[in-house]
Amino acid sequence: MLSSRLTFRRIPLRLMSQVRDTPGDLPDQGKIPEQPSQQATAYSAEAVDEQKHYFDKEQKKQMEVLKENLLEEISFHEEQIRKHQEAVAYYKKEVAEIKA
Repeated sequence: MLSSRLTFRRIPLRLMSQVRDTPGDLPDQGKIPEQPSQQATAYSAEAVDEQKHYFDKEQKKQMEVLKENLLEEISFHEEQIRKHQEAVAYYKKEVAEIKA
């Protein structure tokens, strides 16, 4: 009974590299591929430039946020240092009073 559960159904499978339905699907032999037009090249250059500016702007925003977060963290730790210094001074005073 267990072996009947483990049998696999056979499904016909065609690999994409083997699919050639029409003669138009065959690669053209002897033809030189067309060169991209100047207009397409200019458009892609503009798109690349626009993308570069976008990512530069996003990186600048991220750096500003990082800087703000680090400054907040620094001020938090400075406040903690101040509180700890006050606590140390308080306990030193307590120890001095006990010795006296």
